[in-house]
Amino acid sequence: LLDIDQAVRASIPFDPATTERIFRFGAPDDLEGILVPRLIARLQAEAPKARLVVRHSDFRSLLRVLDDDEADIMLSATPESGIENRHRVNPVYRETFKVLYDAKQLGFEGPLSREQYLTTPQALLSLDGTLKSGLDRTLAKADQKRDVQVAVTHFPTIPHILKSRAMLDNVQGTAAAWFARPHKLEVLEPTVEVP
Repeated sequence: LLDIDQAVRASIPFDPATTERIFRFGAPDDLEGILVPRLIARLQAEAPKARLVVRHSDFRSLLRVLDDDEADIMLSATPESGIENRHRVNPVYRETFKVLYDAKQLGFEGPLSREQYLTTPQALLSLDGTLKSGLDRTLAKADQKRDVQVAVTHFPTIPHILKSRAMLDNVQGTAAAWFARPHKLEVLEPTVEVP
């Protein structure tokens, strides 16, 4: 019956001004704070009766959440090759990494040398709880390593760590710019190539 109901409703033209639909949107926490307020404003202007449910999105849960119809659309840092054919993928943009740090905590400003980068304690966003990422595997091939001391699972924790400790972090460029302003953090290009 649900399938029949959805098929009938699908033939009714969508009118944002009158819809009472609940939209379910998945976003990673580094982009949630940037996108959700804008999304709410757009919905209030164009679909005032619609409601919004925001889900956490990451590459580990992405397919399950979509398969279980827990979200209509998911935004995630996901390689195209990792998505199965039953899902439609639309690349939105290509992200680059930046180095984020507090100049007061570290006691220096400006470009970092490769040596400073490798020897400065670092925080790491790690969804699986490991202290290594693709960057560490790349560095290991060049017989180098960095000093990762802390791994956290949520992006919003990172600026608080950087404001309280002499550490730096590799952060996606969009999130780095968003965190830098309110937390008075510095954003630099990485001195190593980040995969």
